[in-house]
Amino acid sequence: MVLNENVGRLFTRLNKMLIAKDKANKHTSYISALWFDMYLRSRVPVPLNFNPFMALKDDPRQGYNNQLIRATNLVVSSLRFVRSLKENVLEPVVYHLNPEKSDTKAYRRVMSFLPEMVSWYGSYFYKAFPLDMSQFKNLFCSTRIPKPGCDQLFRSPDAKHLAVLHRGHVYTVQVLDNNGNLLSPDHVLSCLAYILSDRSPPPAAAVPAMTSENRDQWAKVRAELEEQGNADA
Repeated sequence: MVLNENVGRLFTRLNKMLIAKDKANKHTSYISALWFDMYLRSRVPVPLNFNPFMALKDDPRQGYNNQLIRATNLVVSSLRFVRSLKENVLEPVVYHLNPEKSDTKAYRRVMSFLPEMVSWYGSYFYKAFPLDMSQFKNLFCSTRIPKPGCDQLFRSPDAKHLAVLHRGHVYTVQVLDNNGNLLSPDHVLSCLAYILSDRSPPPAAAVPAMTSENRDQWAKVRAELEEQGNADA
């Protein structure tokens, strides 16, 4: 009986702490910081363990299955996605408990008229639950810097270039102009075509391969590269 009372008081205290933490982090989920900390402290290699893998289905239009065309379309589509995210017009990710009732044009129309402060309650009425999208900002212009014990997330929201890895070489391609506007698909295609045409042999020391190492080992190697004057490591 005494044990049950102690456990009950402990749960009540923990629940109050969670509610307070949730109120202090209205921009995200109260588990977000713990979630990031769990991943950043893990020392296992990022590839396979954490990094997502994406495979594209063949395009039904045969002419669009060319590597250069597909890469260009993927880059341009990704940039449009980033622009929608930055302008806060990306459609929210919603878990629909009853899709026939809520995953409809009527639901979206009602939600579009509700102020942000009460939109969640309106969605709850439909048994539709918006998911935390605060982590989306880390999908782009973001990297995980290896550090001993715990990695560090670094963001450069005003970045205008993307990195292309080809035959062990890293190429920098500008995809946004100085005002942050998307450069033309023709520009992207030309840059990628140049990279594909470069037949330089793979480098003897492929630094990108070190990113697949144990995180502490990669942190050590990266620190040594920085000490030798390679600030872009």
